[in-house]
Amino acid sequence: MRSFSERSIAECGRIAKTLHLLAVVDPVDDTYRRQMHRQLTVQESRHKLAHGICHGRKAPSTRRTGTGWKISRARWASY
Repeated sequence: MRSFSERSIAECGRIAKTLHLLAVVDPVDDTYRRQMHRQLTVQESRHKLAHGICHGRKAPSTRRTGTGWKISRARWASY
């Protein structure tokens, strides 16, 4: 059986979760949702930057021709 303090901490967590959900679905005031969206956008841009630094740019695509492999000049110039 859980102690009184463990149950009270769990109950506080449920209260915080309920308040969060009520703030998200509030039809009158959407500032909480806008703040969440702004934070998510910042996180996604940081992830994109980190991915670009770690993995670099992709090599230009090639295609098979009758005489061998060919890389288009436009693709090669962008590489």
